[in-house]
Amino acid sequence: MDEFSRRLGFDTAAGHLLRKVRWRFQEINSDTGLTPEDKKQLKAYYLEHLVTPRARKLLQKYFPEDFPAEKSAATHPK
Repeated sequence: MDEFSRRLGFDTAAGHLLRKVRWRFQEINSDTGLTPEDKKQLKAYYLEHLVTPRARKLLQKYFPEDFPAEKSAATHPK
């Protein structure tokens, strides 16, 4: 895959991920049953556990030389 194709694929995938995050945050913000602290905690959880792993996978897929995949625990020296 050439650099242009790689960048285009990443930009498209990252744009989709960002639209999804904005949509989820709008849902959280509009929920009248949540306190401001609840909303803050939900957003932090969403970013840490759902967005960050997906973003890492995107970077590893499109830029493997810059973001190598992590080795499994079984392959790490003790």
